Amino acid sequence: MNCVAVIAGALLVAAGAQISIPMVPVPATLQTLAICLLGLALGPWRAALALTAYLALVLADLPVLSSLQQVGGSQFVRFPSAGYVVGFIPAAAFIGLFGGLDVRAGRIFAACILGHAIILACGVGVLAAWIGINDAFTKGVLPFIPGMIVKSAVATGLVYAWRAAKS
Repeated sequence: MNCVAVIAGALLVAAGAQISIPMVPVPATLQTLAICLLGLALGPWRAALALTAYLALVLADLPVLSSLQQVGGSQFVRFPSAGYVVGFIPAAAFIGLFGGLDVRAGRIFAACILGHAIILACGVGVLAAWIGINDAFTKGVLPFIPGMIVKSAVATGLVYAWRAAKS
């Protein structure tokens, strides 16, 4: 079950990558919604393993990134959005650790928001090397905040409803 959940999680994130909105220099995708759901459903370790598996698929040059940024293999580590993808791993672990066992919607939402913040911090750190820190913040953080709030709310609602139904 654990191995299946990890593989399914990696594939869910890959599917989320295929639903994207073109933005420069990094597209907006549903990957972070999937990451929130994985962290909350699988817990910190299995969610982090699922995202590590996803990163392995990227590095193996499989078509699991957004079609707007299909760069994998050794080229990926030199890509402006690489930091975001690497940030998926600690974000999933954080979300699972701080929201995974909680039944309070506010705590689940906060875990998702902070998980998104981890992804953005990792992403902007790498992006800044390409376009400078001011442009990285303006183009690589600010445009993603509304989506971060919406995806965190959706994940919270889905998980909260699922947990309430199980009780």
